[in-house]
Amino acid sequence: MDFLPPYIVDPTHGVTHSQTVILLHGRMLARCGAQFSKGNARLGSTVSLDDLSSSQDHQLPGLRDGHQLTAKTIENEVDKLDEKSDRVILGGFSQRLAVALWSLFTGPAGLKGCLGAFVGLSAWMPFAKEAMAFIAGDTEARVSSRYGTLREGLRRILEVGSAAVQIAVIILVHLGHGPDDVVIGIENCYWLSTIFTAGGAVIDARKYIGAGQEGTGLRSRSR
Repeated sequence: MDFLPPYIVDPTHGVTHSQTVILLHGRMLARCGAQFSKGNARLGSTVSLDDLSSSQDHQLPGLRDGHQLTAKTIENEVDKLDEKSDRVILGGFSQRLAVALWSLFTGPAGLKGCLGAFVGLSAWMPFAKEAMAFIAGDTEARVSSRYGTLREGLRRILEVGSAAVQIAVIILVHLGHGPDDVVIGIENCYWLSTIFTAGGAVIDARKYIGAGQEGTGLRSRSR
């Protein structure tokens, strides 16, 4: 799969690069990355997610390619930060957020160590019900064991080998969602909160009022 080059905002001249935020965006933002970085941008249309399981198998090739690219991007940024992986924040919007989530839950995002935080807006995740089933049968286990069960289960779905990383997802997580979003229902945010909590993450989940029916045009205060 071909990917557009990243849109990079470098540190202000004379300021030391101390942290990196990596945001993966939906398909329409590829045409307006520069405008988005200045604010007031809004994502375009996306696929219908009324039934996440109806065509989720079609997502696997893109997830495989995308999570490899994400891992490489994180690796490069951690190297720039003197191997301080906790200075890197991963996140995304809409469709590409699925890639960020799978990169995190299947291991590649943590190959250089635990990340500092994760940010997701209009969150959705292919095979979310399967992910919840993986953790549901391991409720009495330690956090690291539950995360290991989730990681290996998702990697089997992705048809890739076992991960070299053994790090639990114990990071700060912000999930934001518009309650009026008709494309990606807010129940997807609730599912992800459950999955992250099982992995030991500290969750800050918020409803964004005024985001509209497409969910990502955030113009009003959150609650």
